[in-house]
Amino acid sequence: MPDILRILAVCFLLTLLLSCDATDGAETSAVEASDLARYWEAYDSVSVTTDSVRSLRLLNELFIDKASDGQEALFAARRYTPEEYVRYIKNYPKYYASIRSNVQEHDGTIDSLDIYLARLRKLYPEARPATVYLGMGNMRTSGTTVDSSVLIGTELAFGDETVDVSELPPELDYVKDYMLTNPVRNIDFLTVHEFVHTQQRESFGVSLLASALREGSAEFIAELASGKVSSSPALTYGKENEDDVFAAFRRQLFNRNVGYWLWSSAENDFGVRDLGYYTGYRLAQHYYQHSSDSMLAIRQLIELDYADSTAVTDFVNRIGYFEEDMAELEAAYRRDQPRVERLVRDGNQLTVYFSEAMLPPYRGFDYGPLGASALLPVTEVIGFAPDSTAITFTVDIRPGEVQQLTMTGNFRDPGGVELAPYLIEIRPE
Repeated sequence: MPDILRILAVCFLLTLLLSCDATDGAETSAVEASDLARYWEAYDSVSVTTDSVRSLRLLNELFIDKASDGQEALFAARRYTPEEYVRYIKNYPKYYASIRSNVQEHDGTIDSLDIYLARLRKLYPEARPATVYLGMGNMRTSGTTVDSSVLIGTELAFGDETVDVSELPPELDYVKDYMLTNPVRNIDFLTVHEFVHTQQRESFGVSLLASALREGSAEFIAELASGKVSSSPALTYGKENEDDVFAAFRRQLFNRNVGYWLWSSAENDFGVRDLGYYTGYRLAQHYYQHSSDSMLAIRQLIELDYADSTAVTDFVNRIGYFEEDMAELEAAYRRDQPRVERLVRDGNQLTVYFSEAMLPPYRGFDYGPLGASALLPVTEVIGFAPDSTAITFTVDIRPGEVQQLTMTGNFRDPGGVELAPYLIEIRPE
C-alpha cells in the first residue's frame, strides 16, 4: 500500500475509534489528511518546472483549488499565498525532500491520538467535536485552530533532527531550533494541545496574562491527557529559572501585546522564545495541584472567558500563585507605565516626548475614536532621539478637518512595558 494511503487508512480508523469511544455516542474528532497527497502531487510537478507562470498554475490546479476546508483555513490563518508556496518549493528542496521521507517513515505517528483524546474526554466529558486537518504550510505554524478545526502544519510538525535545514536563511533559524526538539515524536501531544484550544474562547488583544494562561492551560491539560511531559524548550527553561522568568512576566502582565512571550522569535533577555507557555502552564498547574476537585479545575481552565479581562484577573486571584491581589498588581503596572509627557508641533512635523527612554525600533500607530475617516496619517518616521526619550515624525494634515492618531502600546520601554495609549488630535485653527 502506498505510504500516503496508509496515512489515510490510519486516519479513517481513528475516526471510527473516536466515534465509538465518545462518551455520548457522538463523534468527538475526525482526522482529514487528503491535502497531503494533493500537496505532494503539486510539489512533484512544480519542483521540476522552470517556468514560473506554469509553476504557479500547477500549484493552484493541483493543491490550492482542491484544498479542504481545513487547508483553506490554514491559508487564511497564516496568510499563506500560492506565490509563497512556489518560492519555498524552489528555494528549499532539501528541506522538503527530508520532510517528505519523514512523513512516509512516521506515517503511524497519529496512532495514539485516539487514546489521548479518549483520556481527554474522561478529564473533560463536555468536549465538543472537532476535526483535525493534516495540512501543509510554509513554516509559520506547526499547529493552530480555527473554530472547531485543528490545523496541523506537517511541514513543521512532522520534523525531527534529521531534517536537512542547510538551505534555510537566518530568518528561519527558529525552524532549525524546532527540528532539534524532534516534533514528530510529539505530534499527538501537539494535536491534543490544539484540540483543547477548540474548546476555549479566544484571548487576542486582552492581555499577556490572558493569552499566556490560555496557552499554558492547553499545554498542561495535554500533559494530563497524554501522560507525556511537554518537550517545549520554554517549559524546560522556565522550570529551571522560574523566579527570573516570573519576575519579568509580572512587569508585563497587563500588556495588550504578547511581545516575545508567545508566538515570536524576538530577542529577549532569556534567549528562549515563547516563555508565556511556561508561565501560563505554571499557573494552570498550581491551580490544579491545589484544587480539591481536579475535574472542576480542568473545566474551569477550559471554559474560562479569556476574552473578559475581569474574568481572567478574578480567576488568577483564585489560582493563588501571586502573593499580591491582581488589582494591586494592575495598579502598580498602570502607575509605572511609560507615558507621553508632551507634544511639540512644527508645521506637519510632530515630536513626542516620553516619560522615559523607549525601546527602538518598536512603535505603533492606530486610529483615534473617530475612526478611519478622521485618521491623521503618518507620512515619515524621522526617528527616535539619541537617548530614545522622544520620537519625531511627519503627518498629513488636512486643513479644516478634525484628525486623530493614537500612539499605541507597540511603543515599549526596555523592560517590555507598553506605553499608555496617547491620542493626538489636530483641530482646525
